[in-house]
Amino acid sequence: MDILAQAGKEGRFELKDMSAAFPSLTAGAAMLGMKGIPAVTQLGAALQVAMKGAGSAPEAATNFESFLQSITSPMAVRRFEELYGVNLLK
Repeated sequence: MDILAQAGKEGRFELKDMSAAFPSLTAGAAMLGMKGIPAVTQLGAALQVAMKGAGSAPEAATNFESFLQSITSPMAVRRFEELYGVNLLK
């Protein structure tokens, strides 16, 4: 909670917004192997970046959630492996 509170203080995506967005975002993050305190820190930072291109916190969360869903889709995983030899899930 301290990490999220600090991220909220330093940026425009506040703690109350994170509490609403995190349940759905952590599922997508878990598919990328993100866990624990490092994942919380990375998600908090990513949401602050997402705010730069969004008009509101819910819009930023939706945009970031769409990004996570897109990057973990079977087609994206397969294409990255084929084109670049990168296993996104690893």
